[in-house]
Amino acid sequence: MTVRAVLPFYEGDSIVHYGAGVARSEVSTPAAKPSLWAGVGRIVAGFFRWLERGVERARYRELERYLAESGDVFELERRIRKVELRYGERFDPFG
Repeated sequence: MTVRAVLPFYEGDSIVHYGAGVARSEVSTPAAKPSLWAGVGRIVAGFFRWLERGVERARYRELERYLAESGDVFELERRIRKVELRYGERFDPFG
């Protein structure tokens, strides 16, 4: 594909002249190669996301175990209140 650009120029006689078009073939620029450090950074970030998800799942399993140990509904409600008071708004088991 050829791109044609018509460039205005001024010769000093207070008239803007348009020159003959300048034709330029469209040359694709080579894609930038990703650097080695960008790839390593993505791998490290992925590892830490995986590790964080694993720790979060373990924490929820521990919470479920603690709540499942309650003997009746009243003890379950007391344990839920205790967890809510301890963690406050930061704790969202379904988030």
